[in-house]
Amino acid sequence: MLDGKKVVYVAGVWDLIHIGHSEFLLKAKKLGDYLIVGVLTDEAAKSYKREPIIPYWQRASMVDRQGIADKVVKQEEVGAVVTIQKLGIVDVVAHAGKWKGGYPGGVYMLSIGKEYVEFDRYPLQSTTAIIKRVKGVPAGD
Repeated sequence: MLDGKKVVYVAGVWDLIHIGHSEFLLKAKKLGDYLIVGVLTDEAAKSYKREPIIPYWQRASMVDRQGIADKVVKQEEVGAVVTIQKLGIVDVVAHAGKWKGGYPGGVYMLSIGKEYVEFDRYPLQSTTAIIKRVKGVPAGD
């Protein structure tokens, strides 16, 4: 807890920010009193999906400028466990979408008796779908 506040942590790449990202952040914000948003570095993002189109510092700035997060932090690993441990104040972790084998940050939180909330992804909206539309490829979602 941060001065008695319930602290929520979410993480993502946040590349080509769209309505699904904003909706997820708004839902996560409602889970507590203080929202910390992790932004994966370019290297972390590349390690499990594609290289972000927008560089890290711009993605972090765009997340911050939405005005939903109370704090934006750099996340240098994919699963969020190290970042959550470094912060040492997280009460709830939220994640959007299913993660095969369980989202590592969520699994960690449950293992220490804290909360993990998983939201469905925003319907028909994803960065991958946007990229496909721009390229003229059917999105398939």
